[in-house]
Amino acid sequence: MFKDSQRFKGHSKWDNIRHIKAEKDYERMLLFKSLKLQMKVAIQEHGSTKPDNNLKLAQVIENAKKANMPISSIKSFLEKMEATKNKIHEGIAEIRGPNGYAMLIYYNTNNVKQFKMDLRNRLKKCSGNVADSSVRNMFTHIGNIIVEKKNTLEQATEDAIDIGAQDINELEENNKQYFQVYN
Repeated sequence: MFKDSQRFKGHSKWDNIRHIKAEKDYERMLLFKSLKLQMKVAIQEHGSTKPDNNLKLAQVIENAKKANMPISSIKSFLEKMEATKNKIHEGIAEIRGPNGYAMLIYYNTNNVKQFKMDLRNRLKKCSGNVADSSVRNMFTHIGNIIVEKKNTLEQATEDAIDIGAQDINELEENNKQYFQVYN
């Protein structure tokens, strides 16, 4: 006579290992993501993807190595940042929000599609939307120029009138005198 062995339910060693491993992998992924963000900020602040020229980046890379982040991941991230560093796009987003307010957002990004998608998602939450080009016409564009004082106030005023400025002020900072021109 053939008898089948009895199996107990709910006792799988692999399931226990799998849950623990998934949790640890998730924590490790969050740590690496945080380190990559710190590297990105260091590169943006100091402008260099070379650790020799960027002390803050060198410190973050040292922390990443201590956290057992693979060197290949660090190198590929730095190469990616070097490639995208020169591809910064700038533009103006025109926004219409609730209660009829209008807003212009000047942005610099390396991923325009991602920026616009994030902007639309955030605006959707507060009943706003990206508007057409009519919002730009609602604003008066004003410039502010500060130049070193080399002439008299009268000569600077004449020059400011010639370029269409509306106001001029004298400033002094660090024992140097400047003219501030508003358009």
